[in-house]
Amino acid sequence: MSKFPKIVLILIAVSVGVIVLWTAAPRAISELARLSTDLTWKNVIDGKRDIPLTRLEKLHANQKSFLGRRAAAQSYANLAVAEMALATAHRLQSAERASWLKAAEISAEQGLLGQPANSYAWTRLAYLRLINEGKTQRTSQALMMSVLNGPYEKRLVHDRITYGLLTWDKLTASDRSIMQNQIQFAERKNRAKLVEIVRRNKKYLTIVITALANDPDRMKDFFKAYYRKEFRKR
Repeated sequence: MSKFPKIVLILIAVSVGVIVLWTAAPRAISELARLSTDLTWKNVIDGKRDIPLTRLEKLHANQKSFLGRRAAAQSYANLAVAEMALATAHRLQSAERASWLKAAEISAEQGLLGQPANSYAWTRLAYLRLINEGKTQRTSQALMMSVLNGPYEKRLVHDRITYGLLTWDKLTASDRSIMQNQIQFAERKNRAKLVEIVRRNKKYLTIVITALANDPDRMKDFFKAYYRKEFRKR
């Protein structure tokens, strides 16, 4: 992970609730609600920090024991969540953290074998590959699969845009067109959040404005929101 420290830091900054969000597909919500009778699961779902490592290790062991006894796709999805939680319990760029993130990526891939149309799971995989591998074709593929399987998922669009902007120079022309559509959708649903994303790196402004160019009124409103926040920042 040390090869991509800037990417890692940005992803950590914008993905505080990432574990909760990506278990938010209806089936997963039902499953995790049942599991949340366990205090550790409830803490993970609630996004609590500083969960004791021993509790997370026990949670992981329990989830691993379910493999082969429950629906494989959901079992692996739950296992990936537990492994992501374990990763956050270790120091940034530590060997332990890297190991759990890689394990989570493998579990996410296994889960997708049984749920290939799950846009939440594909977004999770894009996040994990971006941290583990950086700007690779495999990362872009996972991101595009997320969009293609759920292009109008309001709870995913801003994370997708973040990952797309981070990997923009590696995206194909077709991928960029798809991400421009996501930017247009995000601007309609939550302009303020899109402004926050662009303000993290001003080089993103040109990409976003280009995506909005076919709608001059929306582009103008976005400019106003962006520069209003910039003025307040000063």
